[in-house]
Amino acid sequence: MCARTYDAPDLSLDASALDSAYLGGTSLTELAAAGRVREHAPGALAAATTAFTSPAAPWLPHGFCRSPLPRL
Repeated sequence: MCARTYDAPDLSLDASALDSAYLGGTSLTELAAAGRVREHAPGALAAATTAFTSPAAPWLPHGFCRSPLPRL
């Protein structure tokens, strides 16, 4: 169960930095080096980077286009 907390954050980042890490291609460590992520708790950046890392690079083979399926 999730509950609101008033504890200090381990990391600070904006939504666009979170998007970049979540979608892949840019690690939280790289974003921190660019000044887009701040680490407040020692080890939090390494742990979050590991959690968001995937061995597969982001890839979209067909691009964004209209769906060949008819609308219902």
